[in-house]
Amino acid sequence: MHVLHRAKQTLTLSHDSKQVTYTHAGRGFEYLEELLCHPLKPIMCSHLRQLFQIDPNNSPKDDFREVEADTIISCPKFPFLPLGQPIEVADKQTIEEVKSRLVDLINEEEDLMQYHDLARLEDVRDEKQALMDYLKKAMTPMQKPKYLHHQQRNDYSAVKKAIQRAISKMQPDFPILAKDLNENLDYGLSVCYKKAS
Repeated sequence: MHVLHRAKQTLTLSHDSKQVTYTHAGRGFEYLEELLCHPLKPIMCSHLRQLFQIDPNNSPKDDFREVEADTIISCPKFPFLPLGQPIEVADKQTIEEVKSRLVDLINEEEDLMQYHDLARLEDVRDEKQALMDYLKKAMTPMQKPKYLHHQQRNDYSAVKKAIQRAISKMQPDFPILAKDLNENLDYGLSVCYKKAS
């Protein structure tokens, strides 16, 4: 299976000398191509999602855009812990430090607005937004630290659903390939095509 052409809303798939173009193809096709290019090699669901991310501001819901993946999710001075461990995304001390810094920035922002220091104000607002984004990623809506296994479960669910949608879409055109994929894909925190090429 090879993805021959990608565009904003279409994808052309080739297998056994047959080519079919799909509209609103989604990321599942991209995940499958990556897995088939690396048979017997488990690939983390989180890594698959990073390889083919969607820009929600520029693409319709089911479209895809290939982008360079960020291997480390981080914020200046406050790095996230590595994926793959059942521990908090960010420890409580780090979260408290971020919150404390946010309070300082809010106070500084008020002072700068009073004195019309627009140059410094922009820097303060950028740092404040970065820290707020960090907290959003590190904490649940109930203001408790997120645990990595929550994100891993989300990655597993998103990747599996995307792959199953792609297999369902290709099934009428490539029934043998679809059957092979259904029988030889193992899902978990990693996904693996368990058949040697």
